[in-house]
Amino acid sequence: MDRSKHEPTYLGVSKFTDEDMILIKNAISRVQKYPNEPHKQLVRELATKAAHELKLAEVPEKKLTFLKTLLQDYIVLTR
Repeated sequence: MDRSKHEPTYLGVSKFTDEDMILIKNAISRVQKYPNEPHKQLVRELATKAAHELKLAEVPEKKLTFLKTLLQDYIVLTR
């Protein structure tokens, strides 16, 4: 992923901490490696919590994609 070409979608993501992003990154890795129900539930909960923190009108349908986008946005906006 070329960071210089990534256009941030969620500008409010910079309010999150590195620890928040590590948690999201680990959840993404886990659900990709072990796609079981508890890991899927964690992704749903994290997406809901993140969307709430960002004051989004609704939680995006594709929760895993949403979390990946947040992670990329965070890297672009804070590095």
